[in-house]
Parts: sequence; structure tokens; C-alpha cells
Amino acid sequence: MSMNVGFVEIPDFAAQSGEPMTMNERKVWLDREIERMREKGATWFRATLNPDVQPNIVLLEGWLVRPKVEPEPEFFLTHVAK
Repeated sequence: MSMNVGFVEIPDFAAQSGEPMTMNERKVWLDREIERMREKGATWFRATLNPDVQPNIVLLEGWLVRPKVEPEPEFFLTHVAK
């Protein structure tokens, strides 16, 4: 189950990509990662883009149970070499 840190529950699963993708490619990537997380029991998901830092970075987070309070997205990739 999600770890509770203060009043927020950190995600049970996370996937992140910094590869340049079209919108269709990004949808395929998200659908594939959501399915992987579902296979492990995730029921609630959030996808976040980080255009201010790097327009190609997308973060997908998954929880086993919908959190009452979602934390701020925590990107691990902040720069992608060109």
C-alpha cells in the first residue's frame, strides 16, 4: 500500500520517459505503462508533463488505492541529452 508521508501518499509505482514522442507515441507509451502497473495491482494513475524543464519528459505514477491527497509530481529525469 502507498507509503504515507505527512498528509500525502507517495505513489506505489512510477515510470518516466524523456524520449521525444509524438502525441500518439506518448499515448501508446502511457497505455503500455498503465497496463504494466495494473498487472501489479495499481488502480489510480496520474500522468504529468514537465514542459518548463524539458518538453519530452513525461511521468506516470500509479497507486494501489486512490490517495486522499496526491503529492506534487516528483520528476527523476530533469535533463535529456540531445
